[in-house]
Formats: sequence, C-alpha cells, structure tokens
Amino acid sequence: MVLVEDERATRRRMARAIEASPSLSLVAACEDVTTGLAALEAERPDVLLTDLGLPDGSGVDLIEH
Repeated sequence: MVLVEDERATRRRMARAIEASPSLSLVAACEDVTTGLAALEAERPDVLLTDLGLPDGSGVDLIEH
C-alpha cells in the first residue's frame, strides 16, 4: 500500500494503523503528488490511499496514474 497525505500528524497516524494490521503492508508514506508518483512507479502497490487535496496537485492524478 502507498499512502499519500500532506498533513504529517495524519500521515503518521494512518501509517501506524496500516502497519498494525497483519493483512496490510505499507511500502511508502508520501506527502505530495511528486513523491507519491515516484512511490507508485517504484513499488507498484495493490492499494493507493490518497488525500485528494495535496500541496502540489490533486490526488485524483495519482489515482488516474
């Protein structure tokens, strides 16, 4: 799973929750579209959890990618 959330505290809470689940694997936690796209290319996750309003673009672009 790749997580993309620009608010640091929220990203950390969500990452901890994902990591606590034995059936989920967090491969990247990113703060913006740019690093999210890089993680998607490098990791090819089955699941993307993204905020839609990010500082450098839209999470919709990540979903479409």
